[in-house]
Amino acid sequence: MKTMQDQIIEDKFFKEIKIKNFSKENILFFSRELNKNGNTIVPNVLSEKEINKIKNLLIKKSKEKNTLRLATPELEHRIFLELAVHPLFLRLWRECLGGAPILSHYDGNIIPPNSESILWWHTDHPTMLLDKYQENVVGQTIIMLDDFTEDNGATKILPGSHKKGFSPNNSEKSIKEIETSATTICGKKGSISFTMGGTWHTAGINKTKNPRSSLVIMYVAPHVVRNHDLTRAISQYKNLPLFVEEALGSSAWVSLPRINSIDTKNIIFRIFGKLISIMPSNLVEYLNIQITLRRSQERRKKWGYEGKGSN
Repeated sequence: MKTMQDQIIEDKFFKEIKIKNFSKENILFFSRELNKNGNTIVPNVLSEKEINKIKNLLIKKSKEKNTLRLATPELEHRIFLELAVHPLFLRLWRECLGGAPILSHYDGNIIPPNSESILWWHTDHPTMLLDKYQENVVGQTIIMLDDFTEDNGATKILPGSHKKGFSPNNSEKSIKEIETSATTICGKKGSISFTMGGTWHTAGINKTKNPRSSLVIMYVAPHVVRNHDLTRAISQYKNLPLFVEEALGSSAWVSLPRINSIDTKNIIFRIFGKLISIMPSNLVEYLNIQITLRRSQERRKKWGYEGKGSN
């Protein structure tokens, strides 16, 4: 339970966005709808002024990096970091995931006008890797920076599909069946869409003359391995409150290679270990990031995710 001191620390942290208060009853209402249907939309969470600033920053940073999918926006500006640890998001996902949620994926998406897109029905990591999954291991949060409509390719979902416990196969017959019962997540800019990661979903096709922008943030239950490591923000911003560091993954489980006694006698292991021990920490961090990026790219290709549409 949050103490008065916790609340003071939380209030002092948020400088870029104004936090609206949601009661325990509000959270329980949203969580019940989320658990039942696999999705709930909370309107008017962000103001017009906040949305304009966020959207302009997203467009600016995306142009600088020549991408329509801005990775790790939390490293680009503090406002993106604050959004990632918004109290509403953390409280709602804590209720639905059964423990303090940990950030697993974060990017900014711009769907260009008149864009072509493959209707690729899928679930999110880690459910996409499993033959059978629990419904409450991962949660998707979409911050609408533009109105989400049928015409501009807003995310489509199959309500209640998170309870199936398996992912769609995307056969032609299966897609036709899904489309008959699918619904589009529509909402005004400034609204937040919460979707269980096991809910079958896909991006729509933007048939309008304007781009559609959003931020997509994924959270996993505390016992689940993350898709990406977002702890770099801890060293970048420094002196962050404990609740922010924990949400970024400061105490998240990380798999480590186990070296047995035979391995330690191997001269190659010993030399490699010595090199790592004397390397500057920033160089070790850089190498780790490069290795992680390569492994991520290899996984995406293996899963058939390369070149697919955004959410």
